Amino acid sequence: MTTTKKVKLSDCRIGGVTFEVLADPKPAEGQPPEPQVRREWSMVANTGATMARWWGSLVLDLEGAKYGQRLALLLDHDTQARIGYSTKVERTKRGLEAKGKLLSNEAASQVLSESREGFPWQASLMAVPTVIEEVNPNVRVSVNGQEMVGPLTVFRQWTLRELTLTVLGADGDTSAEAFAEDGEVEVQTMTTKKDAIEEPAKLSAGQAEPDPKPQPKAPAPLPNPEVLAAERETAERTRCSPILRHCAPEQVMLGHRLIRDNVPMADALSQILRDTRERLTVPATPATAPHGNGNGSGQSEAQRFAAMPEAPEKWKAEWEAQPKLRAEFLGEEKAWLAFKRNAHRFKMYGRSEESLLIATAAEKLTGGLVGLSPRNIIGTYFWALEETQAASWVNLIATKLTVTQPTELSKWLSSVPAMQKWTGERRMKALKDFELSIIPDKFENTLGFDVDDVRRDQTGQVALKIRELAQKAATLEQRLFTTLLEANANGYDGAAFFADTHLHGGTVDNNLSYTCTAPDTPTSAEMVGAILASIQAILGFTDDSGDPANEFAKQFVVMVPTKFWSATKAALMNDFTSAGVSNTLKTMNDISIVPVVNVRLNGTAVAAGRRFYVFRTDAPIKPCIWAEETIGDGFKTQDENSFDGFWKDRIAMGAKRIANGVLGRFEMCARMGLA
Repeated sequence: MTTTKKVKLSDCRIGGVTFEVLADPKPAEGQPPEPQVRREWSMVANTGATMARWWGSLVLDLEGAKYGQRLALLLDHDTQARIGYSTKVERTKRGLEAKGKLLSNEAASQVLSESREGFPWQASLMAVPTVIEEVNPNVRVSVNGQEMVGPLTVFRQWTLRELTLTVLGADGDTSAEAFAEDGEVEVQTMTTKKDAIEEPAKLSAGQAEPDPKPQPKAPAPLPNPEVLAAERETAERTRCSPILRHCAPEQVMLGHRLIRDNVPMADALSQILRDTRERLTVPATPATAPHGNGNGSGQSEAQRFAAMPEAPEKWKAEWEAQPKLRAEFLGEEKAWLAFKRNAHRFKMYGRSEESLLIATAAEKLTGGLVGLSPRNIIGTYFWALEETQAASWVNLIATKLTVTQPTELSKWLSSVPAMQKWTGERRMKALKDFELSIIPDKFENTLGFDVDDVRRDQTGQVALKIRELAQKAATLEQRLFTTLLEANANGYDGAAFFADTHLHGGTVDNNLSYTCTAPDTPTSAEMVGAILASIQAILGFTDDSGDPANEFAKQFVVMVPTKFWSATKAALMNDFTSAGVSNTLKTMNDISIVPVVNVRLNGTAVAAGRRFYVFRTDAPIKPCIWAEETIGDGFKTQDENSFDGFWKDRIAMGAKRIANGVLGRFEMCARMGLA
């Protein structure tokens, strides 16, 4: 039977033959280079043997090949990567051979250089068929002087369109096809359906010739249902396996949908290739103009969109208008808004973005996970992350920068000097440069769950762990800054951040002490005195020009370890101190003091455990600096449709941050040690 169908050109890429460069050898060491006079190549483009393709076995009938003598030689079938051309194409004993010349462009020179060093280039070609023969199982056909047995596809008539070089042959051909053109050609197909060829029966000696009159055939036996079922299962496995094998992790949901919809294998693979090409050609999101003091500070388009006032209103309108949306997020509007605000900060493996957009409350992560759809997982994480970060004391003491570079250089100029008396003309003063180098580090925290444990979770424990994962990620700043404070890292002048003398030209002694009766258990009166002494010292600091550095300071943070908490609260809230006198701190209406208990401070070591810190918080630039890179994979998940979900029954959720902090302006804070 002969029919007509269309074949995509991407199905015509065929590879896997050794390529040879014919060029002058590289001169021996110490010898002068010889001029290049030959930039030639040769290849066996096809041997006529059976080749494994994703739809099955393929043979090119060399007798039916059509080709010109001058064909393009490309790199990975890329028409923009032209590296040579053929000068002769012919049929030989070895198959279809080609010879030609290399161009003098950069790509061709790179191929020539790598070939001289022994790189095993592979050859490929584009064979566009006009007549295809589909050979059924156990049917024998003759191709290229050999007898072959189906199932088999034979290109009986075809045109050689181009030759190409590739890093890998037949096994690596899919990477080249991701960039192949998506056109179609109309071909004539014929299917060889007859049963396997039977040998003629041999006659015994003296046996009469059989009656030439055809005898009626006996009725064919009824097919065995078990055999039919096995054949159907094998055929379905043959269709599904290549589809899933060619899916990237983020394309698994696409593959499952193609299988579910019974899309033919060739069409399914073409859709996967088209999806791959679209993903590879998505332009990078440009950054806007820098904001802040860093050399790489910037804000992405997604961030700017999330910050637009009309965007949250649109999201809230969606929330009010869609009952299914409210059901999906269990009525937590904050989780929905967090999902939308952070849509540029997550990646999910096992599901495509398309499936996330159509997710419903019924799409739970495995059967038993209470109240978590794919989008709700993301929204819950970022909701908890943002809430924890908003409550952090780091916001009070640190200026936050968004960076895009591996090293962030935070610079500022020295203080403006005081005005001086006019002495006949102006005297221009040069300002000094101060800077801090910040190197963001990469941090991660990943949780793994067994799929069956998740399925059995009827109390929402996994959901609680997502929130806890977010809280651990959010407190990274607090952990790092606490370490810096206790380590007393160097300031921008090269001296210890808390030191008796600083070198920037002003008068700054921010390493203080206060005498108490029992330093580990100070009274409220002693804490009042220590806090007042700290603020008084900060108010007296001068800048590098000799002027007051904190002349208008009105707002401060007092950070204490856990064991000083009760005494600090009493010192700030009680009308009278433990000494029975009026509390000076309570009556200072012009000064605002925020108490912060930092449970991470070392409260056990004799010296370190008796320290607390005071920061000025109302200056344009705060005492510390936190630099963080905005990344597109700040939260990653692997669901049950991912590779590990299938093979290992494991799902995973992971947080990542690229950030770091530094102690910045020492003239705006003080460390008080009780003695």
